[in-house]
Amino acid sequence: MVGALVLLLPGAIGIDMVIRPRRHMNAYLRRGGEMLREWNELQVRLLGLLFSCGAVWILYRILPSVWLEWFG
Repeated sequence: MVGALVLLLPGAIGIDMVIRPRRHMNAYLRRGGEMLREWNELQVRLLGLLFSCGAVWILYRILPSVWLEWFG
C-alpha cells in the first residue's frame, strides 16, 4: 500500500513535466538560442512522459496486490 502511495508522486511530477517543462529546467537548459531552448523543452516533456508512464505501469502491476490487501 505504501508503495502505491509513493508512486503517485513521481507520476504527478512526470505529468507536470509534460504540461510545464520550463518549471523543471535549470538555468543551464534555459540558455542558448531559441532552437536550443525549444529542443530542451521537448526533451524535458519526453522525459516527463517516460517518467509518468513508468510510474503508472508500476502502479498497474502492483494494483492487484493492493486491491487484495484492502478488500480480499
